[in-house]
Amino acid sequence: MKKGLIFTLLVFIIIMGSCVSTGTPKEPVLILLDGKVAELSTDDSMFYEDYEGRYCVGHWKSLNDQIIWDFDVTQKGDYKVYARVACGDGQNGSIIGVKVDDQELTFEMPDTGVWETYTDVEVGSVPLTPGTHTLMVQGRELAVTYFGNLQSVSLVCLPK
Repeated sequence: MKKGLIFTLLVFIIIMGSCVSTGTPKEPVLILLDGKVAELSTDDSMFYEDYEGRYCVGHWKSLNDQIIWDFDVTQKGDYKVYARVACGDGQNGSIIGVKVDDQELTFEMPDTGVWETYTDVEVGSVPLTPGTHTLMVQGRELAVTYFGNLQSVSLVCLPK
């Protein structure tokens, strides 16, 4: 399942743009942050769901809920950030913040029809240098009852 996601994501990204980098990589750099290994900071009911085809962080409804990863970068460059999300039952429209170190991006949660149908949302781009970084996802504005399901976040830098 993950190989298909990575291949689909790379094909999409190749069509959409490329990496601007010093010391340009010779091959694409992909950093996949899976919800299963995220640190979850919650004061409500958010948890990792591994049933009914979801495999995601779900039951996410508090503005205080945070989904956090520490990750390593080996190649300096501009990284496109993608969130793999699902949102059903008319719960779409929430504003989600994605903070990479001190750089914040936002996106609006799309309607994917049902909670188990995922789509990749291009969140934006951030310049990164080699070293350890922190990425945090947190709801900014709740449209209805739930923010949606978050399966993963990917950061991609392509050779130019």
